[in-house]
Amino acid sequence: MTVFFPILYFLFLLALSIVVTLIVPDYAGWPQSVVALASFSIFLLAVLLFVLSSKRGIDRRFRGIERSVARIARETDKLGLDVSALRQIEGNASGSTEDMIREMRVLQTLLGQIIGRSGTGLRKDDVNVEGLLQGVAVTQAARAELSPDIEADILSVVQGALSENRVDLYLQPTVALPSRRPQHYECFSRVRGLHDEVIYPQQYLPVAESSGLVGTLDNLLLFRCIQLVRKLGPRRPDVHFFCNISAASVLDEEFFPQFIDFMAANKELADRLVFEFPQADLLSMDERTRNRLSALGESGYSFGLDHVDDLRLDAAFLKSLYVRFVKVDADILLGEQVDLHPGDVRRALKRQGIDLIASKIEEESQVLELLDLDISLAQGYLFGKPRLNREDGGGESG
Repeated sequence: MTVFFPILYFLFLLALSIVVTLIVPDYAGWPQSVVALASFSIFLLAVLLFVLSSKRGIDRRFRGIERSVARIARETDKLGLDVSALRQIEGNASGSTEDMIREMRVLQTLLGQIIGRSGTGLRKDDVNVEGLLQGVAVTQAARAELSPDIEADILSVVQGALSENRVDLYLQPTVALPSRRPQHYECFSRVRGLHDEVIYPQQYLPVAESSGLVGTLDNLLLFRCIQLVRKLGPRRPDVHFFCNISAASVLDEEFFPQFIDFMAANKELADRLVFEFPQADLLSMDERTRNRLSALGESGYSFGLDHVDDLRLDAAFLKSLYVRFVKVDADILLGEQVDLHPGDVRRALKRQGIDLIASKIEEESQVLELLDLDISLAQGYLFGKPRLNREDGGGESG
């Protein structure tokens, strides 16, 4: 239809021109040559108008085609981006799957530790923990006075809490002075009994140590911290979470290599987690263990030193071990028997990029003295007790 319409249109105009040329002179009396010229001129004008009109239509069609081509190009580019995004998501999913596999392997090791150290199995009897441990602090000295039955009951509670996920994450703030704004958080584990009664470390720790379960408790605490960091995401990027690693965990040939591998594969956690060691444990580590820790340090992780009872610290040596924080009790820092001036200790650490944290602050007078020493980080009940993390049960996490 589109092809034949111009031909029919031209034939119609030509036929009309011939008819006009033949008929009009007879009726009007005009010279035939004049009528023929006028008729041919009108024919040419009509043809020209048709061509111009057709050209505008063709131009519109070309513009429409150009717009269609541009739209198709945009859709193609978008499709290319979507494919790239899908490939990236697939790659990330693959990476996440590998991380999950690593994490599950470590958790499997922890579960094996719980089961393997449970003796003949977990006791299922309903131990009256509240009555058993009320007012009891099971120190190493007091533990000798515990009867075997009581010690077995305490151990049963700890084993049950591990196997039934009754180990909670508690957080205590480390504040900046003088503003007292929470800057970092130390992580603690709290065990719950069958009736959700809280059991404190001083009540079960010596028994757990002798049973080889302390490392397992530490390791579960570490994974709770990792989960917390992941949920926090990019919020408050300068906040660190301090997790204690016991000597038992470091020396565990089954767990610790897996742990190193897992943490090295999750370097995004390095800016958040600080692993704490008692001063005595760090100084007594052999070269092999320190090399393992250095592997973590080379991956971007940093360490903290706590339970410091000797202020004669080699700051350069600590820096070489990737120690970034040193935590000292306020009683030691402010005591009269201190051999070194705390201000000198702080400055020596600061020159190596190590922050000094004053811990166990319970009185306002201690804060004033710490400010005089220009100590800017502090921790203690005066600023906040350890509180249950929101994710574990609704407590404040700061």
